[in-house]
Amino acid sequence: VAQSGKARINRVTGAASTLTITGLSSSSLPRTLTLDGGLAYLGGGFLFNSVFRKGIVAVDLSSGNEIVGMPAVDSEASQPILATLVSGARLWFGGQFDAAGGVEVSGIASVPVSGPPMVSGQFLSSAFSTSAVTAFARQPDGKVVIGGQFDMVDGFRRKNLVRLNTDGTVDSAWTANVTGNGGRVLALAHDGSRVLVGGDFERVNGTLRPWLAALDDNGVLTAWNPAPDNPVHAIRPDGGFEYVAGSFTTIGATSQNGLSQLDAVTGSIVVPAFGNHVSIFGGFPVNAIDVRTHVYVAGSFDQISGLLPDGVTPRHFRSIAALDAGTGAYTNWNPPLASAVH
Repeated sequence: VAQSGKARINRVTGAASTLTITGLSSSSLPRTLTLDGGLAYLGGGFLFNSVFRKGIVAVDLSSGNEIVGMPAVDSEASQPILATLVSGARLWFGGQFDAAGGVEVSGIASVPVSGPPMVSGQFLSSAFSTSAVTAFARQPDGKVVIGGQFDMVDGFRRKNLVRLNTDGTVDSAWTANVTGNGGRVLALAHDGSRVLVGGDFERVNGTLRPWLAALDDNGVLTAWNPAPDNPVHAIRPDGGFEYVAGSFTTIGATSQNGLSQLDAVTGSIVVPAFGNHVSIFGGFPVNAIDVRTHVYVAGSFDQISGLLPDGVTPRHFRSIAALDAGTGAYTNWNPPLASAVH
């Protein structure tokens, strides 16, 4: 099936079917995609209906048509939206921007998922040349943890991590922070009782804990310490496991190339085979993980040479794969995508 920059793939068979988003151009694609019911929220800087848009576009998936009214952002960045999250009745979006929908906000904003798109948000500032939000995680109580690269949020000193209350205000009691190395949070996830933090950093709350850490819901650093040797870019908790991906080549002293299945309690590697497939040659070899019947990974990665388990079909060079959740081995699921998945 010919698809330009987007596709709908059957999670069982790997077959592609047409995903209609009217107005989207293959020559300029959004950075983020968030699904909520029958809607798709596209974020970034991209061509839509032959006009370069910076901000959020909402699309009705049943018709493929835009639902007008989502906010544009003011930004000098080519990709101003770097992360999106639907939490409760609001769509949160973060990145590098100075205003959204005509409202002066910086880096963090949200709009209702229904009704008038009234923008609310916060102001970020940074000692770096730019401040940015790159990750969100929703806690069970509805509060939202936000990560990126920044020093201040709405007048509160916050180093690269901040928690917002359900009304969008800064939670003054939650003061977790990450520092050192590049000083950036790249991935956040909530596993039911903890906030998992991945990125390019050295210390968490002042304690040496490079690249990957776990905080309790109050922002206190836990003892969980898998110790990858390079940054973590994606995290997906599931069923007592924490699946992590990044540019690392070891977890602890064990070889794990860009992907690993970790025990949620001990942080130890559960099935080492998950880390045998990805050849690290780019900054984000695996940038998305999902767990359903299999463990699905997507990004821009090389694979071990050879055939799929059927002994006949050659593996595709890059982009997307499904691994057996029990053994970590490749499955026959083999969508023939022609380029990287972001």
